Amino acid sequence: MTETTESHIPHIPTPLEKYRGFVLFASLSFAVLYAELGVFHALARGTADRLAATAIIAFVFVLVYFAYLASFAIPARLSKAPRGDRPPQVLELLFQHWMVAAGIILVSTAIVLGLYLYLTNLDLVAAYNLLKDLALYAVAGCAFHGLLLYVRYAAYLYLVHQEDREKMIVATVGIGVLLVVLTLYLFTLEIMHLSGLEVARDPQLGLIGLHVYGRGLLLAGMAFAAYVWHIRWIGDH
Repeated sequence: MTETTESHIPHIPTPLEKYRGFVLFASLSFAVLYAELGVFHALARGTADRLAATAIIAFVFVLVYFAYLASFAIPARLSKAPRGDRPPQVLELLFQHWMVAAGIILVSTAIVLGLYLYLTNLDLVAAYNLLKDLALYAVAGCAFHGLLLYVRYAAYLYLVHQEDREKMIVATVGIGVLLVVLTLYLFTLEIMHLSGLEVARDPQLGLIGLHVYGRGLLLAGMAFAAYVWHIRWIGDH
């Protein structure tokens, strides 16, 4: 966190200024996640026009990558400084950043949904699964921004010497417990789903299994990496 300005209103470093590694990691990871979903549905539906399918998936990868980059860069440009130097006013600014970022993620996810509905020829079963999975990805993207908000706010509190270490430790432990519980819950649901397909001897069990476990491991890895990143920044102050 940099020094305060002459007017005593603090300069809050943008994510690209101070957390570039996290921004690039998150943007690339979500781009892979969204693109993998398209690959799975293209293979599962046996899309006839493979060239068009490849073009759509490649476009989604690029779109999501730059959309997530924009979700980190644009909010800080729209609102650069808080109304004052008190922590609640700084938190208000960071929450405004989060809302703009969430809007960008939701709009880009809606575009991806439309493209993938076209890719699957508006199949209703595919539409249900796409809506469910993309909603999960969008929530995960907003959660990443929430974690960034927490780290930026904690950095400001350290700057003005108003941090409460005990509360920060409790918050960090709480985030970790929540991540573990959510990960176990989602994996349990996916395992139950695959078990049902195995009993029914679904011919696409192999493809579905690769998608489910591949997606699950990627999400779990992203969550773990983000959690370790936030501990590093909290602990550095």
